[in-house]
Amino acid sequence: SYKFYYGISTDEADVLAAQRWNNVLSEIIYGLKCAKKLQDMDYNYKDKESTKKLTKSSQRSFELIGKHLFSLWD
Repeated sequence: SYKFYYGISTDEADVLAAQRWNNVLSEIIYGLKCAKKLQDMDYNYKDKESTKKLTKSSQRSFELIGKHLFSLWD
């Protein structure tokens, strides 16, 4: 027997929740890699567009870390 939650089975809801969490983790990891790349550039800001994208991804990663801090070691 299947249980339903907002019109979808609980099994499907579990899968979707896991996918969302994996997406958050992937975004955090990507942003941390961007932060490292910025650090390795040694503040060489000749490519302003690339620097802007790296900075935006880094900041998003730090926001997500702050939001999900206590869930990161479950």
